[in-house]
Amino acid sequence: MRARDIMTRPVARFEPATSVREAIASQVRGLFSDCTGRLELWSVSVTGGLVTVRGKFSDEAERRLGTALAKTVEGVTAVRLAAAFGVDLEEG
Repeated sequence: MRARDIMTRPVARFEPATSVREAIASQVRGLFSDCTGRLELWSVSVTGGLVTVRGKFSDEAERRLGTALAKTVEGVTAVRLAAAFGVDLEEG
C-alpha cells in the first residue's frame, strides 16, 4: 500500500447519527410492544434526546405509561406525546 492510498481512505469509521436515533426509537418501540402488545397504534421518532410518540392513547394512565417507558431508554432526555393528527398532548 502506498502512502497516497492511505491518505485517500478514511482513517476512522463513524456511525451516522441516524443509527443512534434509530436505536433509541427501536428500543422505545420494543418497550411499547412488550408492555401493551399494541405497537401499531404509535409511531416513534427521535431528534437529539427528544422522543416524539404519535398515536392514539386510550386514557391518561396509558399516556403516563408511554412517557415513563420511553424515559427508561438510555439517551432519552425528554418525551413528547402527540396525537396522530399533530396536536401535542403532553411533554415530559
